[in-house]
Amino acid sequence: MSEAKTDKNEDTTLTLQLRAPLVPEIDAPKIESEIGGKSESQATKVISQAPGIVRVDYEVEPAFLAPLSKIILPIRKENIKIEIVKE
Repeated sequence: MSEAKTDKNEDTTLTLQLRAPLVPEIDAPKIESEIGGKSESQATKVISQAPGIVRVDYEVEPAFLAPLSKIILPIRKENIKIEIVKE
C-alpha cells in the first residue's frame, strides 16, 4: 500500500509500502530519487531490483490523483516516502 497527500502548496506526497519475506536493507533515499517522475510500472521495475522485494503497492492521496500516478509519480523525492513491511 502506498499513500499520497497534497499539502497547502499543492505538492503531492507518495508513500510506498514494500513487502518482503525478510526486511531487506534498502537505501530508501536512493530509491526515492530514482523513481521520482517515473510511472508506477517503471518505478516497480526499479524497486523490484532490490534484493528481497516481493511486492510493491502504491497509494496516492488525494484519491482523485491515483490515476495520474500510473502515468507519473511525484518528481520531488521529498514527496515520496517508502515503507518496508515484512511479509
